[in-house]
Amino acid sequence: MLSNLVERSREIGILKAVGWTEKDVQKQLMGEVFLQSLLGGVFGILMGYFFSYLLGFLSVPVSTPWELNLLPAFAKDTAAVAKTVRLPVSISAGLIAISLALSLASGSMASYFMGKRTARMKPAEILRQL
Repeated sequence: MLSNLVERSREIGILKAVGWTEKDVQKQLMGEVFLQSLLGGVFGILMGYFFSYLLGFLSVPVSTPWELNLLPAFAKDTAAVAKTVRLPVSISAGLIAISLALSLASGSMASYFMGKRTARMKPAEILRQL
């Protein structure tokens, strides 16, 4: 977000020079960052769901001790029997809501402080740096 601010400082200086107020600049930046964090959160949730879906197909071999072995008693020459177990992977709605809320909260905090800092910059100083 900070690199975005540095790259767009010229545009912000021009907007302030043509009459945008500090609140207008802050609202614009907060809106952009909110949208970016929302899309990033949704993309992260979709990627997490996709990878957990793929992990659901993973089988893990587990060896069972003799006491739990289901083979008949005359097959005592095998010390352990390997059994494959599928991983139960699921994603809850609460987990989705928390991850999206964290994404929006971190984006909102970053945009608030970034917008506040940018809105205080004077257009003459911004354009002089170019």
